[in-house]
Amino acid sequence: MVLCDGYRLIAIHAALGHALAAAPVPAEHAPVRELVFAGDDTLVTAGRYGGLVL
Repeated sequence: MVLCDGYRLIAIHAALGHALAAAPVPAEHAPVRELVFAGDDTLVTAGRYGGLVL
């Protein structure tokens, strides 16, 4: 599971209940508006100007 407050992404292992990774969103892309899993290990985000980041 990935949680996002618009400025940080945090990957959580839902079954184990602990964080796996955390990353800041680049300033030019923040705040993130939407998250979409495009594959088993591929996350795409849509930012404030509608751009997409893989």
